[in-house]
Amino acid sequence: MTLSRFLLLIFLLGAAFQLDAQCPGCVITLPPGMAADTVYLSPAPDGEVGLPYDEDISFRLPKSTTPVAVVDPTVPPGFPITEINITTVTNLPPGLSWEASKLNYNVGAGDTDGCVKFCGTPTLSDSFFVQVMVTANVFGLVQSASFSLPIYISPAATTNLGFSMINNIGCGSTTVSFTNNIPSNGANGFSYSWNFGNGNTSILENPGSQLYSEPGVYPVTYTAVVDTVGHYLTAVTIVATDCKDDINIPAGANKPDLFIKVKNSGGTTLYASPIANNATIPYTFFLNLQLGTGNYSVEVSDDDLIGTEDCGSVNFTQSTTGNLMDGALVVSLNINHPVTTINTVDSVYVYPVPDNPLVLDMGLEYCTGESTPLEVTNYTTGLQWYIDSLPIPGAINPIFEATESGSYWVVYTSEEGCTASSEPVELLFLPLPSLPVFLNTNNLLSVTNPNGLPADYSLQWYQDGIAIADANGLNYCILTEGTSEYTLEVVNLVTGCANAYSSQETYNPNADCSTGVWDEEVAAQPIRLFPNPVSQQLYISVEDLPQGPVEVVCFNTLGQQLLPQQLMHPGNTFQYQLPVDRLENGWYVLVIRSLESDWVLRKSFVKVN
Repeated sequence: MTLSRFLLLIFLLGAAFQLDAQCPGCVITLPPGMAADTVYLSPAPDGEVGLPYDEDISFRLPKSTTPVAVVDPTVPPGFPITEINITTVTNLPPGLSWEASKLNYNVGAGDTDGCVKFCGTPTLSDSFFVQVMVTANVFGLVQSASFSLPIYISPAATTNLGFSMINNIGCGSTTVSFTNNIPSNGANGFSYSWNFGNGNTSILENPGSQLYSEPGVYPVTYTAVVDTVGHYLTAVTIVATDCKDDINIPAGANKPDLFIKVKNSGGTTLYASPIANNATIPYTFFLNLQLGTGNYSVEVSDDDLIGTEDCGSVNFTQSTTGNLMDGALVVSLNINHPVTTINTVDSVYVYPVPDNPLVLDMGLEYCTGESTPLEVTNYTTGLQWYIDSLPIPGAINPIFEATESGSYWVVYTSEEGCTASSEPVELLFLPLPSLPVFLNTNNLLSVTNPNGLPADYSLQWYQDGIAIADANGLNYCILTEGTSEYTLEVVNLVTGCANAYSSQETYNPNADCSTGVWDEEVAAQPIRLFPNPVSQQLYISVEDLPQGPVEVVCFNTLGQQLLPQQLMHPGNTFQYQLPVDRLENGWYVLVIRSLESDWVLRKSFVKVN
């Protein structure tokens, strides 16, 4: 199990965010009956560009690795989680802010529940993977990890009485789809007119998508004409007529008893009115007769005592207007034709794509431990630095100090939510040469790992920070009394990278290395180590050495003394068996030195399993 994988599993939560006063007061809402030691995260709802977003996400952290092991068998169960801390977050959708209930959780004390509020108005559509950095204490081990919390922001959409648009807000260009909100559903009597504002028009009920290729504000006008009700004859007015009752009736009472019949072109009576006795002219008959596309007639009659008098008739269609006449008869028709017209205007917004950020870099190759500033020269805000594919937590300033190899780039986000990326800058931080560890044997400082030095290198010895003239070898003989800090610097002549090892050393007045410990007689003595590499027992064989006490000791690459042994060398051939099974795997130097005279032998070996 890696701790990063473990944290990714237990912290599928968007809870680790820096405080932002624009999003106060999230509310923790957890399902009832939830186990105390469990992992839970409520989902992050989708958002939409241009619409306010205000959502709370609740979570519960596990108290141990047991619930994590259920979903990942590589995680050993039963380990307590004592603390989880949230450090930073990056890559929030532009326009959103957040606030967590808190950032530090004392899980060991039962502090496991929290929430976070996201709010604001997103300005950019995409699937965002919010990068969260956390630290956790698992059984005494504290380590950092990062993970992604997905939040989807859909394209902008707008709806009005007439139509809806999707993706009506874009950067540089946008392709907008339209939905007619007043559909005909296959019925007759609907007509449409579209003007998309980009030079294109349409009379289709459902037009295709439209491309807006330049920044600007494009008004979209829409007209729908709904003519589905038809034509209705609602009133017939007898404006004038010469029909009258019997001549013997006194003046003022001689009013006709009128009635009408409406017939179609085939002579079928569609409407017959009741008799209007003693009708005062003009007189109106009210009706509600639907008219088709053919010809119609209105016959006007007077009901007399001795029969019916024909007052005349007029012909009309559904589109007839004005007065109609037949002799003395004048008729006016009221034909109602209700038509609904919907006019709507909405807009498409295309914002300019910002210029790409320009990154100034002073070089491409550096040594590990150095740093180099990367600087954006054309923006001061709205920035986020990346290394390879991951955002760098907190790296939002124009200048970023790079300290590791990778592909660096920066993203600028404008106030409208439009983004632009810089060209990548490839940086290489070259490795330092191995630390030139040395040890002091009778005033002789000697490198313990010469085989670990670069193939092409230079050395320089220093005493108390001052370079020692002509001291450029693997050994240096201390000639100054007292204690000083000695430093050996190695430079890789291929890369130019350097590394240095320092140690406080005290001059031994009873030893003299000025004549050279590595004299030819001693250096010529054969020393054999086998097997090499070794896993359990190292066999040591040395020939033709004088009798006397010797010390056998191993040095690791840090200069630490391991497995020291003091022995009585019998003279001539020296053979010894050294158990090395307790050593870590790696490279070592075996040192055999006399405790009575000034000779020392060294030979390296490798410890393996």
